[in-house]
Amino acid sequence: MPNRELNLENNIQQFVSQLEHLYGPELTSITLYGSAAGVDYNMDRSDLNFLIIHKKINPDRMKQVQKWVKNWQQRRIAAPLMLDSQLLESSVAVFPMEFLEMKEQHETLYGADPFSKLEIPFQHLKLQCEQELKGKRLRLQTAYLETQGKTASMEAMLIGATKSFGVIMRTLLRLKSIQPAREFLETLNQIEELFTAELDGFRQTHQIRMGFQQLDEDEAQKVFVQFWHDVSTLTDKAEAIFRT
Repeated sequence: MPNRELNLENNIQQFVSQLEHLYGPELTSITLYGSAAGVDYNMDRSDLNFLIIHKKINPDRMKQVQKWVKNWQQRRIAAPLMLDSQLLESSVAVFPMEFLEMKEQHETLYGADPFSKLEIPFQHLKLQCEQELKGKRLRLQTAYLETQGKTASMEAMLIGATKSFGVIMRTLLRLKSIQPAREFLETLNQIEELFTAELDGFRQTHQIRMGFQQLDEDEAQKVFVQFWHDVSTLTDKAEAIFRT
């Protein structure tokens, strides 16, 4: 269990108590996943992500929490992923990257750990990883155009893209039987060593994501150019993994 700031811990416990009170015996488990369950959490920029398992999920279960979503968002709690056991098990083969990330970095706060016996089909990881990496490379150009060159929009786009590439990098390492680090920069070091490449654009965007650097208009354009180059390099280097 990571050490968390008191206000963050209170937010988490209040969330769990709300759901326990609302759902009672229909609630199977509440699991925190993502950066708040690991080492890359940033109080000002990161959301709290929860997986809620019910005995049976249906629209009535989801409707019961609608009134709380606005309050949760104000406390940086994302709308939770709500599933039942059957839906969880049937989704794993379709979204192996996402569920493997959850399995390797989570904390079950109520009920039984939904990942303790969940098997992630590694044979599907390669296909999804290739789709995600090449898809994000294609969408990056559209996202860039949609910023209209506005610095705040550029920063938001780069932050979102960097977060998603962390998952892809960790999956690429797993496909080479390398245990990925949990902290982004350590993972990036592993990727650079694996592919014999320098990817400093990812370091720059990570600094922006963590709130350590702010950009003016010219800097934002320069960072994007380097980030674009790094994404292209990573995609090209990963081709050898996808073709084996």
